[in-house]
Amino acid sequence: MNIAFIDEVYERGIDEAALNSALEAMWKRRVVKAQAMGIHGQLFYELDEKKTFYPSRRDEEAENPGGYRLR
Repeated sequence: MNIAFIDEVYERGIDEAALNSALEAMWKRRVVKAQAMGIHGQLFYELDEKKTFYPSRRDEEAENPGGYRLR
């Protein structure tokens, strides 16, 4: 599973208006996680402190600040 942080998504040079439009449409059609099928990633908002746990931005490679794996 891929991990993304919203500030880094905006820094990728993507058309900001198109991204805002897509995110706005997504929030209007929220789905309960337990009912969702095929979640392929996580998008973190305002959680910069989590960046240290995901240096490679891959969930299966998450690690504690001490360097040992979380999973």
